[in-house]
Amino acid sequence: WWSRIIAKPYEKGKHKSVYKIVRAILQDGPLLLRRTKKTTTGFEVKLPEKLVQVIELKFSENEQNFYESLVQRSKAEFDGFVASGTLRKKTMPPFLLFCFD
Repeated sequence: WWSRIIAKPYEKGKHKSVYKIVRAILQDGPLLLRRTKKTTTGFEVKLPEKLVQVIELKFSENEQNFYESLVQRSKAEFDGFVASGTLRKKTMPPFLLFCFD
């Protein structure tokens, strides 16, 4: 679709008509461009160097209590799965268990 409606007419010099089409598409809403492995061959994205910054913060007393209750609930549920032999059947990571009742 993109090749037929946008790319080929643009390559033939029909810039104004392609511009109108692209503008209409973009005004219509979000646009997602997808690539295949074939079209990305030789294309390299240059990213800036990874920057890791660790900032240690202290929980307030309420936050610490809430955190500890989540850890205890998750551990109890996890231990229950281990004891019943159903841990392997669970598809979510154990640390997410506290999100679901």
